Amino acid sequence: MKKLISFILILLCCFSLSAYTYDELNSMMLRGNLDILSAKEDMQSSLLDYKDAKGGYTPTVDLTVTGSYLFNPIDPIVLQRDDVLSFLGLGDVPASSGTEEYMTLYDGQENTMYQFQLKITQPLFTWGKIPKAVELYKTIYSARTLQVAQLGEQKSTEIKIRMASLVYMKQIRSLLEEEIGLASQLVSLSQQAQINGILLETDVKDAVVQSRQLDVSLAKLDYQIDAQLRALSSLCALDSLSLDEIDFAPEKNKYLAILNTDISRLESNALSESKTTFQLLGKLEEVASIANEIAGASVNWKPDVALVATLGYSGSRFPLIETDWYRKDSSDSTLTIAIKANVWDGGNAVRNVARTESQKSSAYIDTSQGKQEVRNTLRENYSNIQLASSMISYYDSKVDADQQKVDRQNELLSAGAASEADLIKAQMQVKADEIERLQELITLASAYYTVSYLGS
Repeated sequence: MKKLISFILILLCCFSLSAYTYDELNSMMLRGNLDILSAKEDMQSSLLDYKDAKGGYTPTVDLTVTGSYLFNPIDPIVLQRDDVLSFLGLGDVPASSGTEEYMTLYDGQENTMYQFQLKITQPLFTWGKIPKAVELYKTIYSARTLQVAQLGEQKSTEIKIRMASLVYMKQIRSLLEEEIGLASQLVSLSQQAQINGILLETDVKDAVVQSRQLDVSLAKLDYQIDAQLRALSSLCALDSLSLDEIDFAPEKNKYLAILNTDISRLESNALSESKTTFQLLGKLEEVASIANEIAGASVNWKPDVALVATLGYSGSRFPLIETDWYRKDSSDSTLTIAIKANVWDGGNAVRNVARTESQKSSAYIDTSQGKQEVRNTLRENYSNIQLASSMISYYDSKVDADQQKVDRQNELLSAGAASEADLIKAQMQVKADEIERLQELITLASAYYTVSYLGS
């Protein structure tokens, strides 16, 4: 039994230590991200709109069936035989044997009445509105498809940025904890030195404030880590994530290698019409242009022509079911050429043309603004990479120099020419330099993935 419990505990530990790679998180994001799922639903809706538009080529068939019960039907019309003969001027004509005294002119109306109407409408000429509508919704569907792809690309880039940031933040947290430990030692040494009369109370308070400042920095870092983890878990449709569940290896050399690519080449790639963003903007321009053409075909005095065929039946017996239904019916059929034109609508059609012209211009402006925004974002992040590269080189040199000071303080401490407090301060400076370096690496990773997304 004990072995079984131990085995279960080991399995639980193994599952709890499992971590997510970028590919796993990206796959989860593509399957479960709410923004992408919403965009996919919009895409499916636009596909149905496209199919509806194609249905405009085919005739519409409407069937109307009514059944009525008459509480006061028309009574039969019955006349006496002599009255009819007198009305006809035939005088008194002796009735033959077997001749009925009364004549029924109308049998009367039954209590039930059924009506059927089948109406078929086939558009013949619509000034191109139907094919333009098909083209419009097909373009909208293409735009929605591109929007799903664009969201996937953007969120994949966001996952990389957040994962790299979390890895570096985890390293920063470890360094901060080490620095806090050194600060605690420094506070203890300072307090002991005050007791021995070597340090003043203000020096002790400075050490305490420095220690508490590091505690505040750790609390702020934990807040930032938690915000990153919440954003990443929401992005990937997970309930929660922890630092230990992130399996990602940032590549500093790869990040810096992008500086070997000229900015003009990256800019050319970023502004290429083949990029998903500009394909989407191009589709939106097409949508505005087609909508303008449809508006132009819908102005006053442009009639639509359709063929309308109508088949009708009415009678007191339900067709094909009740007996003698064909003797109790009235049927009709018509074939009509219908012309419908908007003669005057207060100028709405004309204003709609002007409105769609404005939308065309707005779509063109949006494309221009998009290109300008991409160019500015690319250049800004490329500059961030250059600056981060210089700062990282600076902190590399600073860490080496401060580490040499630590080594020197160790030598002096061994020789009795330096205090332990001086050694701790030197060690804390090295930790601070390494933290600053890691912060620059976060900036570098974020800028690299942004440039790579825009300019690849």
